[in-house]
Amino acid sequence: MSAEELLSLVRGGETSLIQFKENVTNAVSIAQEMVAFSNSKGGQILIGINDKTGEATGLSFQDIQHINNLLTTAANEHVKSPIIIETETVAVKDKQVIVVRVPEGVDKPYKDNSGLIFVKNGADKRKVTSNEELSRLLQGSGNLYAEEQILHHCTYELTFRTRKVMIIEKISSIQGAWHSKPAQCMALKKHSHEQVNQSLTPKEGWLARLAAQLQGHRL
Repeated sequence: MSAEELLSLVRGGETSLIQFKENVTNAVSIAQEMVAFSNSKGGQILIGINDKTGEATGLSFQDIQHINNLLTTAANEHVKSPIIIETETVAVKDKQVIVVRVPEGVDKPYKDNSGLIFVKNGADKRKVTSNEELSRLLQGSGNLYAEEQILHHCTYELTFRTRKVMIIEKISSIQGAWHSKPAQCMALKKHSHEQVNQSLTPKEGWLARLAAQLQGHRL
């Protein structure tokens, strides 16, 4: 990127695709920005630009080395799944600015280490909290087929085709009877888990495990 191209981005101000940072000192915080870009359309973070005035404040050589290490750590260790970013240092009027390119993710939804999901909302970011929006993120990345929808009136329960529904319902009935007949249910639960493993494709098995984990139990 040339200095003129960078200045043109700065003149346009912050958007859903462009963000300014005067400095970066916290891997967790910058990882959340990466999560938001990855879950949206991707974008660029310009480090060394004052986000209030658009002035190029610049970075020292030591700053550049430290920030690049911190960015790598954030992308590899604080974003789940890890992402690959590109960085470039551009000189603007004798000021050094880091340009960070974050691509749109192919494995949405991305999360931070606390399991929080963010998306871009204009120039800012916000948490994803609704079932509907999580469903759209999964569908957008190909991790949820149109016929495998998240129900809006259940806690992230997933429906598959008819035979998958029957398997999930059988497991639910086992859990409902567990407290009253634990010994009898143990064998039935084991048998049903074997049915799940044999009947579901790898993609469907992943979705079933996601539903179970979000409900507080494991398959």
